[in-house]
Amino acid sequence: MPLAIGPTRGTVRNVEETGSEKEPWVERLPEGEPLKDGLARLVDQDHDAAEVAYYEAAADPIFVAVERDQRRYRGMFRRRMRHLRGRRQR
Repeated sequence: MPLAIGPTRGTVRNVEETGSEKEPWVERLPEGEPLKDGLARLVDQDHDAAEVAYYEAAADPIFVAVERDQRRYRGMFRRRMRHLRGRRQR
């Protein structure tokens, strides 16, 4: 039975029962369409200076790469957790 140190210092919990201690962190990563796409639609409808500034920040190549990688990691992690839960049920 694998045990792990929980988010509260000194607490031990059973990882097999609860999933993974990374799960709450991974759930905060972005999902759905990229932020850049939604902001692009806003800028097309209304050329507000603030929205244009937000779009320019979201269209930055580094921001796009980080957001894409976070989405990929979230998907990979969720697939892995489904796989592990499926193996435990057998």
